[in-house]
Amino acid sequence: MIGAFADLALLSTEDGGIRSSMLTPCRSLLLRVDGGSEFGPVMVGVQISTESGEPIAPGTSIIHAQLDFWADVAEVYIAPRQAFELCYPNRVVARGLITSVFPVTPA
Repeated sequence: MIGAFADLALLSTEDGGIRSSMLTPCRSLLLRVDGGSEFGPVMVGVQISTESGEPIAPGTSIIHAQLDFWADVAEVYIAPRQAFELCYPNRVVARGLITSVFPVTPA
């Protein structure tokens, strides 16, 4: 399993982003990456945490959010410097960039 750190930019509510702040850690958003020509877009479940535990809010940028993925498939699709979108439930609410990836030992 892997986890990642990422920089996020949340869309404003007016631009289709989330309607109100979400407490962290947050498991309500899905991460979408390009799976290549063979697979197209791939959705990966993720838990998002912020360094200070502050909520994620519409229209804000969050530096170094931690991403903890729900499934091993993240190892196949997630890499440093990779762009992604966060979706809720079927619309893009944020865009981001993976800054680093780290191994996670199952508990």
